[in-house]
Amino acid sequence: MKILNYKNFLLINEEIEFNIIPCAYTYSIINNGIVDINVFTFITKKGNSYSVYISNTYEPNFTLDDGTKLHNYSNGYYIPTIYFSLSHYGVNSPNFNKLTNLGESLEVMGKVCFIINEYIKNNPKYKVYSIGGVDSSKESFYKNWLSKLTISKYKLGPSNSYLLDGNPSKAYYFII
Repeated sequence: MKILNYKNFLLINEEIEFNIIPCAYTYSIINNGIVDINVFTFITKKGNSYSVYISNTYEPNFTLDDGTKLHNYSNGYYIPTIYFSLSHYGVNSPNFNKLTNLGESLEVMGKVCFIINEYIKNNPKYKVYSIGGVDSSKESFYKNWLSKLTISKYKLGPSNSYLLDGNPSKAYYFII
């Protein structure tokens, strides 16, 4: 899910500011053979097409980094899981780690946060969301933009839905 070179980004500034950017988007649903995936596609000022994918996944009752259990928040229900990338990458998960370096990361993150907030507002039945593939190079960046979401708190914990180099990774769980 990298949209810029995070190693270079961290050298620049861990607290770079961006704004939520309301945007027009198209909505569709695709099925990958296992689950329906909500797809929100928008265009940047440079004309690049990005998609935000949200699908329901199930996670075991993992212990989160603060010692609480995931199901304390999710009640064992499905969790909307969020991915985003250039649209032409599709939903093939290995592509979420490809860098774009197209110089539009602040615009992209502003629009991604707008779409996520819209989804949260329109789907009040969900109390937990996740976004993942969190490693040390992305953690500071994610923490910064998580403050733009309409959530009460977030927790870091393991996830079976995200893989880095073929291994389970961590995810941020947004608690509504």
